[in-house]
Amino acid sequence: MNTPEKLPIINCVVVTYNRLCLLQENILALKQQTFPLHKIFIINNCSTDGTHEFLDSLSNDSQMEIIHLPENKGGA
Repeated sequence: MNTPEKLPIINCVVVTYNRLCLLQENILALKQQTFPLHKIFIINNCSTDGTHEFLDSLSNDSQMEIIHLPENKGGA
């Protein structure tokens, strides 16, 4: 009897600060992975380059979990 293979749930965390263009490329690449991601967590480290507004525009994407920090806490 063949049983369906249970795939693991994979999440991704991206920390960003003032790299809007690279963040957009990164999100596109993550969404095009051959192995699907369950959630993509984006930690906005208080960017001032339009990142906040861009990420807010993704608020209807159920795969995305956006966290805006009130100050830059540094790298991951």
